[in-house]
Amino acid sequence: MSSPTVEVTGKAAVETEPEYAVFVVETEAGGETVSGAQRRVEDRLAELDRELPDSVDAAKDSVTGRSVNSADELFDPDRDEPYVASATVELRCEGVPGDDVVNAVAAAGGTVTRTEPRVTESRREALREELLAAATENAREQAEIVAAADGHTLGPVVSLATKETMGFDSIVEEALATEVSAGVPAGQIEFTASVDATYELE
Repeated sequence: MSSPTVEVTGKAAVETEPEYAVFVVETEAGGETVSGAQRRVEDRLAELDRELPDSVDAAKDSVTGRSVNSADELFDPDRDEPYVASATVELRCEGVPGDDVVNAVAAAGGTVTRTEPRVTESRREALREELLAAATENAREQAEIVAAADGHTLGPVVSLATKETMGFDSIVEEALATEVSAGVPAGQIEFTASVDATYELE
């Protein structure tokens, strides 16, 4: 006869100040030829570098995507040029007023599509370990309460399986069962974790 088990979900949360921000910028330009449109985008990236504060990463070194489309594909009746090139840039900004970045992007003919407050990799890993430890402890405390109420003592853990999102990156691990997500209120980042655990009862 197999031993009885108990399934619980432990939760934990922690708030931290962002260490830097990433501004995702879109810039585009039209041209009579594909190469012409691409050159104009490069010119706009160079202009963006001139407008940005020195402490912000260089736009040309921060391009994450490029594309070229025909004006017909974009269904934009205001486009006179037959080709439109675009570039997506992720600018890491630390200690720089957000308005300075937005104004620089606008002056260079670009658009800020979103802003992401972030923490460094080392800080994120430290928060991850803190959250998982706290959520696991919370799960164990709940399991002990259930076990005592049923006249049992808590035995060993049977399973922990994990799906986790920490910050803005998604990580899937098979060894530990958690769900971690991040909210982005003004001025802080909140990380939350939940751990599903199964314990044996003795």
